[in-house]
Amino acid sequence: MQDKVSNFKCLLKSPACLRLGTMSSASLTCYRCLCAFTGVLPKRKMTKLTYSILAIIAVGLLLIGMYRLSEFSRGPLKIGFLTVCPQDIRRRYIKEACSRMNVTRPSKPPYLKHIVIDHWHKLAYCLIPKVGSRTIRTILGALLTRNASYVSGMDFPRIPGISILANMPPSLQQQVMEKYKKMIVVRHPYDRLLSVFDSKLLPTHREMVVELLAKNVRQINKYFSDVKGKETSFDPNEQTLSFEEFVGVISSQYNAGFRDRHWKTMFEHCDPCTIEYDFVLRLETLAKDYRVLSSYLHPPKWLTNSAPYLEQMKTSLLNPEEKMFNLLWRYENIDSVSLEGLKNVYEKDLGLFGYTWDVEKGANCRIPLGDGTYCC
Repeated sequence: MQDKVSNFKCLLKSPACLRLGTMSSASLTCYRCLCAFTGVLPKRKMTKLTYSILAIIAVGLLLIGMYRLSEFSRGPLKIGFLTVCPQDIRRRYIKEACSRMNVTRPSKPPYLKHIVIDHWHKLAYCLIPKVGSRTIRTILGALLTRNASYVSGMDFPRIPGISILANMPPSLQQQVMEKYKKMIVVRHPYDRLLSVFDSKLLPTHREMVVELLAKNVRQINKYFSDVKGKETSFDPNEQTLSFEEFVGVISSQYNAGFRDRHWKTMFEHCDPCTIEYDFVLRLETLAKDYRVLSSYLHPPKWLTNSAPYLEQMKTSLLNPEEKMFNLLWRYENIDSVSLEGLKNVYEKDLGLFGYTWDVEKGANCRIPLGDGTYCC
């Protein structure tokens, strides 16, 4: 009887066991106590109090599970005037768009080198530059290294528990993609281009200008010759492109080889018509979308209260409608031919993820809900 009482006290002192997915010492202690406690019960008569306590625990676990399950299919949320789509609507829209646009699947998967595998959380994350990927990598890296000050850098792929899908044996690749949750983060392609230009191609970023443009000099010269009607010999060590020229080169020379991972289409990076992603997050609504991912990762408070985490999430707290509308003035000097070419280049990115562009209204995100309203 004394063992039963001590085990019962131990159980009450370890409420952390009610938190699913934790591996803390408190929950481990609770688990052991619960096993010991219930192991004694069959030999003795259970009291009404014992039945009540076990029933409360069972109901509590059930409610927690139901709450976390609801995170994956919760109805639309509002951010300002923008309605945030639940995950099931985003997934269904991508699937329908793939069929509607008659997207053909590649014979050889081009996305393998872009997918990062987090074995600890059983998560396959398709990494696209300039869509808030550093935020996600910082969160995953902090969880895996248990370092609240971790900020993702070049060391991320070398963290224990992280693999690149392309480096894994084919048989293991298939198992991982079948059993792990799959995630993609997207962004309006025009906003993504602007981010590339502002962070990589301004004259003050000379090293990045050389790195990104030196391998594409032939396409740049062809753009100036064919589109601008002037012969030039572009030198990335001395020159860079204006935003209008950058967009013009992409719109006219993308299929001729003017490509880099920073502006390659999101479709080519992650092929959402082949891979059915469980999590479809948007940079525009990442602060809200992250709660869905959080329900899967269960980040502890030492991470969510840390300075790097809060700093990474800060950029997502801007009004997404205002931010997307502000793209309009940055694109106002782009000629109609370049805009049409840009639309053709990013046709799949726009169509599959519900992004739109209007020369008068700017960028938007519209997925029909069926009742005359839209969500993002």
